[in-house]
Amino acid sequence: MSDPEPLPPLDRLALSQALLKLPDSQFKQVIFALQPPPGILPADQAAQGDRAASLLQWAENSGPGLAVLQQTLAQISGERVPPGVQRPTAQPIEDALMTSLTSLTGEQFEQFGKALVSAFGTEAALKRMVRIGLNRSLSAIAEGANQTQRVDNLIDWAEGEGLLGELVAAAKKGNPGNLLLQKFVESLAMMGLPAQQQLGTFQQGPTFKWRGPSDERELQGLLRPQRDVASYDMAFLRQADQSAGAVCRIELPHQKAIGTGFLVAKNLILTNYHVIAPDDQSDPHACLDQLILRFGYLTQESGENAEGQTFGLAPNPLLKFRTVGDGLDYALLKVEDRILADQKLQPINKYSIRLPDQNMNIHILQHPDGQTLKVTFSNNGITGVYERDGLIQYVSDTSSGSSGSPCFNDNWELVAMHHAHVSATFGIKCEGILFKSIYQEIQSILLAY
Repeated sequence: MSDPEPLPPLDRLALSQALLKLPDSQFKQVIFALQPPPGILPADQAAQGDRAASLLQWAENSGPGLAVLQQTLAQISGERVPPGVQRPTAQPIEDALMTSLTSLTGEQFEQFGKALVSAFGTEAALKRMVRIGLNRSLSAIAEGANQTQRVDNLIDWAEGEGLLGELVAAAKKGNPGNLLLQKFVESLAMMGLPAQQQLGTFQQGPTFKWRGPSDERELQGLLRPQRDVASYDMAFLRQADQSAGAVCRIELPHQKAIGTGFLVAKNLILTNYHVIAPDDQSDPHACLDQLILRFGYLTQESGENAEGQTFGLAPNPLLKFRTVGDGLDYALLKVEDRILADQKLQPINKYSIRLPDQNMNIHILQHPDGQTLKVTFSNNGITGVYERDGLIQYVSDTSSGSSGSPCFNDNWELVAMHHAHVSATFGIKCEGILFKSIYQEIQSILLAY
């Protein structure tokens, strides 16, 4: 029996996002509670995105209704899912680490040390984390002549006291946005944690078939930096900065991020179709009047996040799109006219219609997990370019990307748009949409603007 009154589009989108972010163990509890008939959901090994979409469609059309699904989800997750709010990613790995993490290998010790130095770069920041997270005094347990020594001594102390899990949890809580720390925490999933806690693989975005190498050592080799970061020319960095001005975080009300977009004309942004519509059956126009585009969402020198500038979309903004099922997964949207008066916001005007090469560097501007704007330089390896399907696949050592992020070559020419990824032990496997394929469909619109 379906809902007597269907959920508003914004609530439906929030519910879909919450299902996608739910840990596997809790997702299975939702299924157990609602008992959908056999054959309704794909097999357990299918991507959670596919299973979530099927569960939502069944609940809405012939099951108990979306309101019941929403209540069940809230009860199991322990959090209310309010209208229009995306539930944050829940990964209760810290609880398992408290009891399961007792020692580190040499490589893990080095990774954790680098992550701590990156996340807490000053002695004062490290002291604060230890005091708040562990209720200890840093000077009493881990002195050192420099930050690296202090961090190494802190890890040694925690390992000797059986408090490695607590230290990892305290560090992650103290700086949840640090990418090196996120990557280290995710890598611990392979250390024999309980099955329901393992991160293993985490799908974000549509399901895709990985066509590249399957050997993890070969894939990890592609992540080795192809040049020293210190050798970057200032002209290269200026180009990155210029491109960054065109990138925005796409939000629902209350600053809940759902993706990334970027200007391809003064008042046109490009993003993934699945950012504005959870599945091919959803109405892509339903929530457009609620979307917020936040440009200049950056970390300031003070460490605070800049609010940036926000814009809405114009009336009837969806100019061109292809659904996930169609393959290209893009949406071209018109921004409200107010943006035309802002001379600081300029579109990305360098496109590469030439296909990128395998093993080429690819640089990504993104709002990972809705954070402030980040850039990944060079540590990516393209594993395959599939022109017939309009796709590119690559590996990355970043923690997680953001749907709709622009991808560039070494000349800072736009070559692709990130659209999906799945985590692996070494990093993440990614798939993007070739901009060449999108450009062929939107070229006439761009010329008109």
